[in-house]
Amino acid sequence: MKRKPVKYYRIYFAVSAITVLLLLIGLLAKGLAFFGRGADRSTALTLPSPAPDLHVPKIEWLPDDTATGRRMDEYNRAEIAHEYLQSWYHRQMCYATGDTNGLKDYFTREAMGRIMDGLHNALPPGCTLQLVDLEHRLRLHYFSADGQLVAFSDEGAWLKQRIYDNNSGQRIYAGDYTSDYDVVMLLLDAHWRIKVQEKKWPAGRWRADTIARSAEGMVTITGKHFRLDGHPFTPKGVNYYPSNTPWDLFWPQYDSNVTKKDLDVIHNLGFNTFRIFIGFSDFNKGNVTAVRLSQLHNLLDLADSRHLKVIVTLFDFLGNYHLLNFPATDRQLESLLTTFHNHKAILAWDIKNEPDLDFSHNGQTEVKEWLAWTLERARAYDPNHLITIGWSNAANAMLFRDKIDFISFHSYHAPEQLNTDLDKVLSQADDKPVVLEEFGMSTYKGIWAPFGKSEKGQENYFSKIRDILHRHGDIPFLAWTLYDFKNVPSSVVGRLPWRKQPQAAFGILKENGVPKSGAAILTR
Repeated sequence: MKRKPVKYYRIYFAVSAITVLLLLIGLLAKGLAFFGRGADRSTALTLPSPAPDLHVPKIEWLPDDTATGRRMDEYNRAEIAHEYLQSWYHRQMCYATGDTNGLKDYFTREAMGRIMDGLHNALPPGCTLQLVDLEHRLRLHYFSADGQLVAFSDEGAWLKQRIYDNNSGQRIYAGDYTSDYDVVMLLLDAHWRIKVQEKKWPAGRWRADTIARSAEGMVTITGKHFRLDGHPFTPKGVNYYPSNTPWDLFWPQYDSNVTKKDLDVIHNLGFNTFRIFIGFSDFNKGNVTAVRLSQLHNLLDLADSRHLKVIVTLFDFLGNYHLLNFPATDRQLESLLTTFHNHKAILAWDIKNEPDLDFSHNGQTEVKEWLAWTLERARAYDPNHLITIGWSNAANAMLFRDKIDFISFHSYHAPEQLNTDLDKVLSQADDKPVVLEEFGMSTYKGIWAPFGKSEKGQENYFSKIRDILHRHGDIPFLAWTLYDFKNVPSSVVGRLPWRKQPQAAFGILKENGVPKSGAAILTR
């Protein structure tokens, strides 16, 4: 009997080995991908401490004294304010790191010595201070005729601080306070340097001016129910990105014509609400550009013309809750909420998407501190619209219950788990409405998930979810997501294909806009 050449056995063995290996990779990917999380933020970029030009506390010039010497022009006023803020930034970096190099351009040698003496005398041994300035109100007292000396007061400067134990890394104190300062600055070598900065006690805290409330056309809440112009309103819709430009591709490539067509699709499907995301970096952190404001205005106007309401989720991919980020987040919050506080298309501001996913990397205490502070600021900047927080799971849904208008959480678990979670959440929600803000199932089934779900599987999943929501009182919902995506940015879930491929297939519509079979369950 003639034997086959050995080389063919080698080929058969190699093909079989590769096939088995691919199957094993697919099984492993199914467990590792955890692709059931439609808006995974665990891989969000961790931002470094902001550069000096991104240190943007709120600053306001109060009316000058009647006799100030030389009249100050706007150029010098802006330069002095800028250098004054930078002096605060470099002092704060010195406190946090011990590096004094950045101080020499903003303080005279004598003033630097007083700063360091004050730091060493104020802190217990073995501790580190985090400090950030949030607001300043400056009043000019004197400007010399030669333009080389200026004296002003900083009235009610608002500061936040944290103190950490160097050995354990544990935070041992956190708080905020206000103080008045008398300041003298000298123009030396083309830099305004602080010569004197004397603290005065006490000082009253200054708050953002409250904007007049206007409820016409706004969604309100009575008891556990949403209302629109006095009539019952149940939010029902989807999370939205265009098919070609999801996540951090959306705003840089914003296309009004694409958005217009997509919102027509959302309206024609029978939905009344959709949810969008404002990236912290996409909107230029603390210096929101006119271009981004115009894009958001366009989207909201398009929604309003189609009688659609929008949940606007803020600070997506923030990633860093260091005190030095507080001014930038506050400036972005102020820019957006004061600009759109009267826009009728907005259903609610969602302060942060899945902030509980940041607990493990940033510390639960730090994340909660930022949330509490941001909620307070949001109320001042926009008292007209509802406020919520989109938690990643039901276990954290009760956090800040007393400071938000309705409870939002996400669920990518089996429907049976959602049923249990809703029982618990509703029993603790008191008089707050509850919204299932994200849920969904990927229809990807391929080499990286050989046992993934089909469109029929997604349809069955949606059917069970809708039945559960109905049994619990027709809970409002927003499915993840409108479209399948042609490209999932690596910045969102990384480059691993077993993470990217399933994330691309959560849509109730295919990339070309053709509805999957499960879409009818959500739109009935």
